[in-house]
Amino acid sequence: MPRGPHPTTGPPASCTAPPAAVPAIPLGGIGGASGIGRGATPLYCYTPLLSLATFTIELSLALYVLVRYRPTAFLRLSFAFLACLALFQLSEFRLCAATSASYWLPLAFLAITPLPAIGQHMLARLTDRYWRLTVAIYAVAAAFELGFLLLPRARLMAACQPLYVGLTTGSPYWNAYSLYYLGALGLTLLLALHQSRRSLQLRRPLRWLMLAYASFLLPTLLLLAAHAVARTSIPSIMCAFALIAAALVVGRLLPNYGETRRLWLR
Repeated sequence: MPRGPHPTTGPPASCTAPPAAVPAIPLGGIGGASGIGRGATPLYCYTPLLSLATFTIELSLALYVLVRYRPTAFLRLSFAFLACLALFQLSEFRLCAATSASYWLPLAFLAITPLPAIGQHMLARLTDRYWRLTVAIYAVAAAFELGFLLLPRARLMAACQPLYVGLTTGSPYWNAYSLYYLGALGLTLLLALHQSRRSLQLRRPLRWLMLAYASFLLPTLLLLAAHAVARTSIPSIMCAFALIAAALVVGRLLPNYGETRRLWLR
C-alpha cells in the first residue's frame, strides 16, 4: 500500500498507470501532499496480478497444511492465519480490478483485523497461558469488525495506487484501529520472547512464531519511520511482507510445533 505518486511527480514512463481510485469509495490522504512523508521517494509499478499471485501462493499453503498435518487446534489457527492473508490479497486484486468495490473493501478489513488475535491465540496454545488476554484481543477485533460494517462514521475508504492499495477508515477510527493492531502485535511478540527464555522445550516454536509476525511488522515500521510510505499503506504493505510469515508458519513453525507436541504429520 505505499502511497501514490508525489503531487508533482508521475510514474515512470515504463510503468503502466494503475487503475483509478476505487469507484464511489472516497479516499483522503493518499497521493497528494498528505499522502507522502516529507522527502519520501515514491514507489511505482504495482499490478493487481501481484495480489493475485500472492493469493494463489497463500491459498495453496493453507490447503497444504490441511492435507499435511493432523486436525489440531493449532493447525486450525495456522489455517485461519493463511486464509485471512489469502482473502486480503484476493480483495486487493478485486478492488484494483474495479469490481464490486463496496463488497470487497469490507472483506479486506474483515480479513486482516483478526490477525493479531490469531497470533496471540497461537501463543496461548503454545504456552497454555494468556487465555484472558487472548479473549480480550478477540473481543476488540470483533468490535472493530462490527464497527466497520455497522457504524456510518467508520467509513471504509480505498484507492489503488502505484505498488500497493491505500486503505483507511474515517477518523478517529483509523487511529484507534492502528493502536489496536500494532499494540496487539507488539504485545504478542514481547510475551513470546519472555516465554522463549523460560521454556527450553518451547523455545524453537516460540522463536519461529516471533519471526513470522516480526517478518511483516518490523519492515513495515521501518518503511514508515523512513517516510517511504504513508500510514494508509500499512495494511497492504504488511500483508505483502506477510507472505514471508506464511512461509515461516508452514515451513518452520508447524514442523517445530509438531515435534514439541508430538502431533506430527498425518
